[in-house]
Amino acid sequence: MQPQETLDNIEQKLRQLVERYKATLQENHRLKTQLATQSQELQALHAEVERLRTQVQITRMVKINTLNLDEAARKEIRNLLNNYIREIELCIAELQL
Repeated sequence: MQPQETLDNIEQKLRQLVERYKATLQENHRLKTQLATQSQELQALHAEVERLRTQVQITRMVKINTLNLDEAARKEIRNLLNNYIREIELCIAELQL
């Protein structure tokens, strides 16, 4: 092989290597962006799970506390708790912004 052919061959391989490097950088950037998005989604889902757990606990407490009450008192307590839950959810939503 002649020296010029060897240089051409090295240059071609170097260009291929640079192209593969650029492609790898782009893929790395895309994957980092995807990971950040999925991390945010996961965090939001964890918050939603916690909110639902709290709601279930409150519901259980309401059921226990309202067993001995008449229907009107139960409705009043249920409405009051629903309002509290809505207010808490709004506060949580504002905090997540």
